[in-house]
Amino acid sequence: CCSVNTAIAFYYGWHGTLRYKQGVVTVNMFLNRASAWADIYSYLPYEGKVEILSKTTGVFKIRIPGWLEAGNISSFVNAQPASPQVVGGYLKFTNIQPDDMIRLEFPL
Repeated sequence: CCSVNTAIAFYYGWHGTLRYKQGVVTVNMFLNRASAWADIYSYLPYEGKVEILSKTTGVFKIRIPGWLEAGNISSFVNAQPASPQVVGGYLKFTNIQPDDMIRLEFPL
């Protein structure tokens, strides 16, 4: 029972890392992941940095983990400082284009 359930749990965790629905890309966890909509590059646990490479046009919502405060996150789009909205535990970036790089930096 347990070995099969563990494999399924790992898949659902990996699958839920990044979602896409109606032009909105939602990043739920800071794990490395490639998809048709975005690639996530996580530097955790060595560095407080996550990079998200957009492959689509639209809105990006990035979940703020419970151990991290929104005020401690520095946000950048294409190496330029950005000021995303904080909406219900997510950072919301609008007008993201293909090949845009969103970078979050924070203290560990």
